[in-house]
Amino acid sequence: MHVDVGAACGDERAGACNAKGVCMGPRMSLGAMRENTCARVHDGSVWCWGANVNGQIGDGTTVERPNPTRVRGLPPASSVTVGYYHACAIAMDGDVYCWGRNQFGQLGNGEQGVEAVSVPQKVDGVHAPRALALGEDHTCALLENGDVVCWGSNAFAQIGAATGTAIPRPTRVDIAPADKIATAKRHTCAVLHDESTVVCWGWNLQRQLGPAAGASATSAAAVPVDLPRGVKATDVTVAHRSTCALGADQYVYCWGLNDVGQLGNGTQAGSVMVDRGDGTIQPAEPNPGVVLRRDEDGGGPLANVQQLFSTDGSHVIVRTNDRIAPFYSWGKDDRGELGRGELGTPGQVFPLAMVVKVLPLDARAIASGEDHVCAVFASPADPSSPGASPTIQCYGSSWGDGAGVVGSEDPATAQPLPAEVKWLESPP
Repeated sequence: MHVDVGAACGDERAGACNAKGVCMGPRMSLGAMRENTCARVHDGSVWCWGANVNGQIGDGTTVERPNPTRVRGLPPASSVTVGYYHACAIAMDGDVYCWGRNQFGQLGNGEQGVEAVSVPQKVDGVHAPRALALGEDHTCALLENGDVVCWGSNAFAQIGAATGTAIPRPTRVDIAPADKIATAKRHTCAVLHDESTVVCWGWNLQRQLGPAAGASATSAAAVPVDLPRGVKATDVTVAHRSTCALGADQYVYCWGLNDVGQLGNGTQAGSVMVDRGDGTIQPAEPNPGVVLRRDEDGGGPLANVQQLFSTDGSHVIVRTNDRIAPFYSWGKDDRGELGRGELGTPGQVFPLAMVVKVLPLDARAIASGEDHVCAVFASPADPSSPGASPTIQCYGSSWGDGAGVVGSEDPATAQPLPAEVKWLESPP
């Protein structure tokens, strides 16, 4: 059962609550990015699996973990968020803890230059934030008053500071109070409270900051992104080289790189050609455009979207209010990450939104990484079994060398159908 943020702690469905006595989400929540997945279970403990070369599992080692492993020394948490090579959690007492790579100070403890920190570190100067967002080498927090603070690498202006050097402690971003934040590899975006507009800063090589940023490679100043027809924004999600916003009209608008159809406009084209970041020249579109559905799923703009789910890859997943097929996805699908129930071929893309066939109506706490998607399935595979309870199930593939982000017994094998994550220890 889904429990909205703000539910009363006295409600047994609410699960963990934060320092102010406000429910922070359902009993089980997930975070995922590139090579890792983490889960916060009902007692507030956090369990992670996948790559661990930088200590991002948080178990005191740098040994890869294909199955959920409990994070050591972490107080009970209300949420967990995963970055490229590090993870962070908000403790129920309001403190924030991070672990993993700290080469550029992204753990926020005032230190840097360390490749692997395998146990949680308390972040200096941040208490009871509303949300966290983690990129490749930086971290941001949305504070209670709407301020956004970021720390870590600023090589691409992704923490919004004028200096190009790393800052290992939280630093306020010069924007108006915000309601939402999102980040991925090297750029960050927010939805401002009063104007309900999107602003973005950081890397712009693929025009992911929108048209106002022009052809500048980076921008430390937050750049406003106007949606078509003056539509206000209610949410934003950031992928590696593109950005999508949810409008108040319940349509999704995307901009940035479009080499694998990640903008959802039915093409792999754009008004400009840009460097993909690896020397290849690919199409990009700096102007936000509405996401369209394929004809088999109704055609026309994808309407009645209720929620965006973050991803650092080249696909996007959303939830609509459709009671029969609520989930849609588009973009790259060579490892089954779009949820069609079958493996794609190398380079296969779907540039129009399509129904996600493998997620049930009651799926919740969805988290998406580079090539995989995990969700809490409220209905167990066998409801008649003794002690049946919600499960975490994942589909797609781990990134790169098969780090086990899907929590399977064979982490190097892509899984087009959801498979239940295998727990070697029973979570509380």
